[in-house]
Amino acid sequence: MKRDIALYEQLLSKERVAVLSELHEAGANVDEEGRQHWEAKTSDVDTLRSDTSDVAERLETYGENAALIRRLSLRFSEVNAALTKIKLNNGSFGLCRVCDKEIENDRLAANPAATTCKQHMRS
Repeated sequence: MKRDIALYEQLLSKERVAVLSELHEAGANVDEEGRQHWEAKTSDVDTLRSDTSDVAERLETYGENAALIRRLSLRFSEVNAALTKIKLNNGSFGLCRVCDKEIENDRLAANPAATTCKQHMRS
């Protein structure tokens, strides 16, 4: 099966930029010994001088951002891993991590960072 690796690299690069932008909107990048770590942003409500509804809203915003940061951080890692496989140029991109067979083109078109074929999607 012939793959258009350049197309997948382009799709992944665009997604990386988009995910990184969303991460910056929801959180702040904190460098932990050279590793990226994201912390959720909160609103600038003064908890000592605010009423309980303002504090509750701040906590809700923080919780929503923290959940979003977790999902985006995972996706960012997946996209980076796929781009690394492409850059290694060793044929590992697009191979199922379970059975080592090629991942279907339609699956990669839907999710260029996929690590499993359709048969092993739940593995």
